[in-house]
Amino acid sequence: MILALGQGVVDGQENATPIVHDFGIADVQKYMSINEHIFGLHAVMINDAFYMSLPEEQRAIIADGARLYRDWSNARKAALHQEYVQKIRDKGLEVHVTTAAEKEAFKEATQGPVMEYIVEQVGQELVDDLLAAVEDSKRLVRGY
Repeated sequence: MILALGQGVVDGQENATPIVHDFGIADVQKYMSINEHIFGLHAVMINDAFYMSLPEEQRAIIADGARLYRDWSNARKAALHQEYVQKIRDKGLEVHVTTAAEKEAFKEATQGPVMEYIVEQVGQELVDDLLAAVEDSKRLVRGY
């Protein structure tokens, strides 16, 4: 990809800010847009039979630990993102952070067909639960 960007064979790519910086992509492009279209998840999984066999106090410790890891991981991800945006700017890239209005226009143009497809694949209830979790995450991580 770096060679293709440097030669002008392609004129865009999508990656997280640490990838853009650490893998040299920022050395061959001039512009970057931050649109915050992905906020990755980390799943903490445990065998249900094993989990349910534990005493309630041990299940509570595991659940509390998973929530603590979630909060720490999300805060670290947000902090690293800001750090890497600055590192990328320091390399001379012009970085555009999309505005709320730009995000809303993108959402209006794309969300309908994507949501229809996802509902077909996993069902409305799971989609509703996920969207509620997204709103909770926004309030926790971004304060809105």
